[in-house]
Amino acid sequence: MTTPNKNTESDWYGFQEEICEHFKNLGANAKTNVTVEGVRGSSNIDVVVESKYLGTDFKWFVEAKYWNSNVTKEIVHAFFTVLQNTGADRGFIISKTGFQSGAIEATKHTNISLYTFEEFKAKTSHLVQSNILKSFLNRAILTSARYWGHTKQIRIKYELRYEMFDYREVLSCAVILIIVTDLIIDEEIIYPLDVSRYIGREKESINSFHELMHWLNSSLNELDRRILDAEIMMRLNGEFNPVYEYFTPDIMRICTKERIDKFLDYSFLPEKEREMVIEQQRLAEEYRKSRKGN
Repeated sequence: MTTPNKNTESDWYGFQEEICEHFKNLGANAKTNVTVEGVRGSSNIDVVVESKYLGTDFKWFVEAKYWNSNVTKEIVHAFFTVLQNTGADRGFIISKTGFQSGAIEATKHTNISLYTFEEFKAKTSHLVQSNILKSFLNRAILTSARYWGHTKQIRIKYELRYEMFDYREVLSCAVILIIVTDLIIDEEIIYPLDVSRYIGREKESINSFHELMHWLNSSLNELDRRILDAEIMMRLNGEFNPVYEYFTPDIMRICTKERIDKFLDYSFLPEKEREMVIEQQRLAEEYRKSRKGN
């Protein structure tokens, strides 16, 4: 931490505490003035943000610069060294006023983001929420694997059936996966969010991220219950013979979405299935490029 120029210590302290409180309000674990051990000694970090329960584990470091002058490239270089030394997943430099052009240029090809405080609040809200949405994505993929593990004949017999292109007729894993991936790709959730356009029901508005989590959770519970009830009957009738695979038609649909690879690495999939998804993405990208060329 460099001493802020022409500002009091209490100004800087209040600035970093406000940053810390912002992360806490998003559900992450955040602390100020943390000494972190690295491979080449210790570093003092203004704000450390961690979470193991928001969908994926992460550790972010924040430098709070409550200065009356723009942040320089030297600050970026020094902070990047700290991130490399400590193994942090991502770094943020939050400035009261802004950044010199050299500082902005210095962040290219690094895991550092530069924001004013207002920009920071808007951007990081979606970053944290995206990690939560990924947990729902993972859960929907598991439910999708259970659904597609049964033959078409069995799905029809036990009233489970939906197919890739009739998703508007029923609430399905396909719908959940499409909604979640769209929200992740858009990088901003605008409320009220009308999910009825995905499922063909009466208008159903969601007014906050808390409501969205509740809707996703209850919807997935409904799907899990429907599949479980059907599978119980299959076992009773001696017709429970699933063949489970991760790479379902639902997964094929979302992995071909443009820009999705920027947000998902599919690390939650087994290696074989992950390679199949990556190959599917490559083919989809080649197709999009060929269409643009024509």
